[in-house]
Amino acid sequence: MSSSNEYYKEYRRAERDVKKGNREDMIDSKSEIEFKSKDISIAQFKKYYKDKIENKEQEYIFNNCLDLIVLIADSKRNLETEGVYIKNATGTIKVNPAQKELRENLKAFTNLLSVLHNLQEPTEVENKKENRFAKFAK
Repeated sequence: MSSSNEYYKEYRRAERDVKKGNREDMIDSKSEIEFKSKDISIAQFKKYYKDKIENKEQEYIFNNCLDLIVLIADSKRNLETEGVYIKNATGTIKVNPAQKELRENLKAFTNLLSVLHNLQEPTEVENKKENRFAKFAK
């Protein structure tokens, strides 16, 4: 039997043992993370854009932004509880996949927010330098 097959068998065996409770969790110490940025208030976000949505395209982008706000909050909570790094059943330390999800969700949210803002106020009209995100922070 090749070493990769043995590794895979041990990995799956240890994973089943952890799920059944026959083996302790592999993570000895969790590295805690605390986010400095403020959470986005869905109520304030809805209130701000309530009267500004004019067509179905803007409504669709707005609803996607609302979904992303929830996903961002879930990813942050997951990282705060599980930590930045996790160990798999064989003891190998890996980066928590929630980090990638959080990064992707934040990118998507900021892109959709800028698209929504540009659909409402074209870039020629926008002369003032304001932080659009600050309006929705708690």
